[in-house]
Amino acid sequence: MKFLLDEIKFFRSQKRNVRTLLIAMSIYFLTAPLQNIFSYAYILGQTHSVKHILVFMLALFSAVPVISWVAGHWMSRWGAERLFAFGLALSGVALFTLSLVNPHSLLAISLVGAAMGSAITFIWVPHNYLVFVSTTDETRNYFQSLELSFQAICTTCSSFAIGWFVSHVLSPEISYRIVQGMALLLTIASALIMLRDRFPLPSRSRFVFFHYTPLARKLFLLSFLRGFTQLFATLVPVVLVFCILKQNEFLLGKIQSVGALTAGFLLYLVGRLSSPRHRLWLFIASALMLAFAACLNAILQTTVSAFFMILVLLFFGPLLDVAYTTLYLRGADQVAKEEQRTRYTYIFAQEVCFYCGRALTLLLFLVAVSFSVETILTVAIPLLVLLHLFALPLAWSVSKIEYPEG
Repeated sequence: MKFLLDEIKFFRSQKRNVRTLLIAMSIYFLTAPLQNIFSYAYILGQTHSVKHILVFMLALFSAVPVISWVAGHWMSRWGAERLFAFGLALSGVALFTLSLVNPHSLLAISLVGAAMGSAITFIWVPHNYLVFVSTTDETRNYFQSLELSFQAICTTCSSFAIGWFVSHVLSPEISYRIVQGMALLLTIASALIMLRDRFPLPSRSRFVFFHYTPLARKLFLLSFLRGFTQLFATLVPVVLVFCILKQNEFLLGKIQSVGALTAGFLLYLVGRLSSPRHRLWLFIASALMLAFAACLNAILQTTVSAFFMILVLLFFGPLLDVAYTTLYLRGADQVAKEEQRTRYTYIFAQEVCFYCGRALTLLLFLVAVSFSVETILTVAIPLLVLLHLFALPLAWSVSKIEYPEG
């Protein structure tokens, strides 16, 4: 009990903007399974086609760079918190629309995917900017780990509740629409919490450039490589169920739930106990574990290797996110001072680099699916995680700006 009270006291010692952002995101995370797991499961259940999911995701992520550019201009007029609230409302509308269109139509799911991508961008771009300006280098490990802990716990509890409600209460179609209505209410609550506070406005200055310092180019290449593995947490379980775990969906769900809750607790401890000095080693360990798990599963293709890969993704995937984000923001802090540019310049550039990495991943998956779904596991994923290892020397180079003394 004393430990819990001490942690609550430590949380309350954070800046008001930081606390508001964490609380609003925690409520939003309760709706995240609908935007990720259940939307993909809905398309897969209706079409029985991994290709349709990949097209949906490609349309979703293709909206990101365009909407990031729009958000950069709107934030300086409306404020990041208002844009965040708008994104939450739009996400509820996009989710409801998905249940109305014909999932067999590639055009229809592409348009819904683009709308959902726009909503997610209006949420996450202001979020990333607010994290950048509201946290310091010393508090970012704690913030990122706590946020990912909330995400793991809220998403797991929400997934269980949604799955039980859809399966046991009314017919799946009616239950799904009731859940969508509840999700819309939660997004409105999250938006109202954000609107209670006021955050600093970005300056109305140019944020698109084509010439950068060597350090900035290293940061952007690091973001591009990070984009290779960002989709694994969503795509890999779907492909594993399709190829290997066909009779173990229920067991997979239980393992994911227990694993995610455990990972949430461990991530919190990492954030509380680690310092900026540990980021590089967290990044290296996470990247190597993902590469090992992906290659092992590609070779063995057994139920045990598949479950091992899921467990590695549950913990080391978010840990890689913590290490990457804190390294990137520290580097962006330094580059913004050197180049005398607004901080949003590096948020926008990061989103463009993420998109390039994600798009390359999805295109590679589409090529692999044209041979067989199994080719994703045996060729595409191992190739991507091995290419991602080129991020290690970049991360090493970026981390040196924190400790120039060695």
